[in-house]
Amino acid sequence: MADLRRFSGPNEAYVLEQYERFAADPQSVDAGWRAYFADFVPPAPEAAGAAAFPSSAAPAAVDV
Repeated sequence: MADLRRFSGPNEAYVLEQYERFAADPQSVDAGWRAYFADFVPPAPEAAGAAAFPSSAAPAAVDV
């Protein structure tokens, strides 16, 4: 299963954008993306950012 763990920040948003295009019209993305999305399961909307940033990887808070 393809997932978003190997993407982060703007890259994750780009992948999700490509997936939305693919979902609307598979021919609107190139063959590489079609192959990637063949077994892709998009994250739930509330978990989209959590896939790339597990809580243990979050930076410590800084008092400014």
